[in-house]
Amino acid sequence: MLILPAYPTLPKNINVSTPVIRQISILPARPLRPYIREYHWIGSDALLGEWTDEDNLPFPSSGFCFQFGSAAPIMITHGDTEREVLPAGFVLPPSTERSTVHFRGGQRMLAVIFHPAAFFEFFGWPLHEFSDRTVPLGDTDGRRELLPLQPRLQELAHPEQQAGVLDDYFLGRLKNKMAGTCPGAGQTS
Repeated sequence: MLILPAYPTLPKNINVSTPVIRQISILPARPLRPYIREYHWIGSDALLGEWTDEDNLPFPSSGFCFQFGSAAPIMITHGDTEREVLPAGFVLPPSTERSTVHFRGGQRMLAVIFHPAAFFEFFGWPLHEFSDRTVPLGDTDGRRELLPLQPRLQELAHPEQQAGVLDDYFLGRLKNKMAGTCPGAGQTS
């Protein structure tokens, strides 16, 4: 099992028959950078022979994740909880404990990673609602405006195109936030 950042060509010592999980970090549009650290794409079209576990330390940032593909689901374990299947779209919670992502390939995932505290500033959602657990986007009352992004992102073949769709969405939210017409942004309810 091999996890690589995006390279124009593979290093010479890589066996191309080895299934590869690619990871790509894409910077958001410049006006979004005070809020969004990166769009992080990870995926493999090949189904791997066995599950790969990625252990993660506590992570203070939050955001959203969107999954694409139809092979083995991506699963997560928070602390002592059992493995749970990650929904197609979910809130990426800040975590106060270790978590493990279980991946078998045949899937791609695009995450929007906010800077610490910028998620609240951008959306006004109290982070304690999401910490250390997986919350499907469909279960976030009043926050369903994110659900139409999933099929739009699914249609696109390249991570950079998907990042463009996210830029358009978040730039629209930022414009409304600056105009004072963005519901919930920066509020403490």
